[in-house]
Parts: sequence; structure tokens; C-alpha cells
Amino acid sequence: MNGIFTIAGRELRALFYSPAAWVTLAVVQAILAYLFLTQLEFYEANRAQLMRMPDAPGVTELIGASLIGTECGRAVWYSFRWATRARHTGRLLRLFDTGNLAEARFVADLRRIGVIVLDLDPATGRQWTLRD
Repeated sequence: MNGIFTIAGRELRALFYSPAAWVTLAVVQAILAYLFLTQLEFYEANRAQLMRMPDAPGVTELIGASLIGTECGRAVWYSFRWATRARHTGRLLRLFDTGNLAEARFVADLRRIGVIVLDLDPATGRQWTLRD
């Protein structure tokens, strides 16, 4: 067992003599920092709304560090990509409904002042959709 640690230590030291390992580490750290900071920025931008929720998630739940220990790898993958099932309160669902009802009025108001509004996709005849 001691020989394994000797060989592993020697290989690890040899790896970090080359600049490729340091560049790889720097790139990985930059990517992880970017992901962390974007999630932190999302939390800061939505903190006021989150505080009004009855069972609001905390910063650790939204940033995701506590999710890494989850047994299901797929659940971790989905949660980092915001693909979890949305649990909206009744108040928020009513706000969504109000926005849907007001959309037709806003489009009519914009057309009344001379703005050209394309609310339907001419190719499909349905509402515009965006995809990655």
C-alpha cells in the first residue's frame, strides 16, 4: 500500500511540473467561479421576491452547494440547469394569469399608437417561441 502512495505522489508532482496542468486548473477554476457568480447574481436579483414567499428557499438551496450530496445524480444535474418542477404559489399563478389577460390590451394599445406588433409567428400562425 505504501508503494501505491509513493507512485501516486511521484506522478502528481510530475504532472504539476508541466504548465498544462496549471492552465487546466486555471480554466476549471474560472468556469466554476463564473457558474457560482451567475447563480449568486440570480439570488441577489430575486431576493426580495423570495423573501415574500411563505417557504422561501435559502441561498444554499438556490446556489446549489448543498445539492451535491444528493444521492441521485440526475436530480443534481436537473437542479443545476433549473429543470426542476416549478412550485408556484397561488398568488404567483394569479399574477401570471393577469399578465396573460393584459397582453392583448398592451398589443392593442401599441397598435393604436402606430407600433407594428407581430404577436403571431407568420410561419405557424401561433405565438412566437424561442429555443436554444
